[in-house]
Amino acid sequence: MRRHGFILSRHDTDLWCRELHIDLRSLARAQRLRRRRRRALWLLAVLCLVAAVLALIRFGLS
Repeated sequence: MRRHGFILSRHDTDLWCRELHIDLRSLARAQRLRRRRRRALWLLAVLCLVAAVLALIRFGLS
């Protein structure tokens, strides 16, 4: 494999691809966690809003 003017051996190429694959997996995992956390925060905000509206309706009008 030719990379940046250097010829990498099969072992170096395999090692490089393996490290890249691990890095990509950890990046994907971090993105999934971030997405899940963001979704949980949105859900919490919506639940708080619904609870506030219900409290206003129940205690504000009576």
